[in-house]
Amino acid sequence: MIRPPSISHHRQQGIALVTAIFIVSIVATSAAYIGFNEQLWFRQTENRVDRAQSEAVKQGAIEGAITMLLEDAGDNDSDHLNELWATTPLAGEVGSGQFFATIGDAQGRFNLNNLLKKDGTPNGPDVALFRRLLDILEMPTSLADAALDWLDKDSQKRATGAEDIDYMGLEQGYRTAASRFESVDELRLIMGFTPEMVDQLRELVTALPERSSININSAPEPVFKALFPEPADLAAASTVFQQRTETPFDNKAQLMARMPAGQKQPDVDYDVKSNYFNVNVTTQFGRLNRWYETMVYRKDKTSGSLIWSSNRVLLIGTEKREE
Repeated sequence: MIRPPSISHHRQQGIALVTAIFIVSIVATSAAYIGFNEQLWFRQTENRVDRAQSEAVKQGAIEGAITMLLEDAGDNDSDHLNELWATTPLAGEVGSGQFFATIGDAQGRFNLNNLLKKDGTPNGPDVALFRRLLDILEMPTSLADAALDWLDKDSQKRATGAEDIDYMGLEQGYRTAASRFESVDELRLIMGFTPEMVDQLRELVTALPERSSININSAPEPVFKALFPEPADLAAASTVFQQRTETPFDNKAQLMARMPAGQKQPDVDYDVKSNYFNVNVTTQFGRLNRWYETMVYRKDKTSGSLIWSSNRVLLIGTEKREE
């Protein structure tokens, strides 16, 4: 006689089935996790390789740019925007990637660190030039006071400036730098400067590690016009600026020779030769697109070096800034 299965037997079968399903789920989850980790590891390895290639190519492009600048220094005694370094980008393909590099004259811009003398006091002619530049750009000339207070080491606030007491009163307070500018982006921290103003100034000012002259062969028009003390013939300055494209200056004396009689000579340092240059390099390897902004120093006709470098990474539509 066949006995019907007991309730206990059915229960054991149910437990066994649930256990089997649970084990299968664990195995499937583990397999998926291992597969994901392997895929993630592979992707990370790819990114590391792409990054290493990008860094190597960037360094090669910078060295190529320095070599080009040194060759130029050996060929002539002036720097202008019709020369090979300014008109011919460095570009090419390397393995599965590619790069593109351009050279710009950092000394065509106004050096913010010219605002103070070595003794920490304001450099009058350069402060006046900065005010004229702000005025040409239709920005408040009072921003010059804020920039000076940001640089100097004292706590005495200028008429339209701001000192530690003002910055510490902000929701997220901080102190003034009380030292030279490290980058143009630092202007964003100074009271009165808006992001839009900084973006507009970015191609007109720079932050060099030492006092520098302005290259009249590469200065953008607003900087070129701001060179001339009041009363300045800005219309004449624009005309001379346009002529510069066809006939760059061979020496400093030619600047005033082309300006109308009676125009005051610039009282700030200016020249036709440069030592500091911006080298911008873009690389593309795999999923990584990198944009490097660097500054190089050409000491003389035989030696040059990298001053600093920063980069932005574009990865699947996102952007991240790295050290």
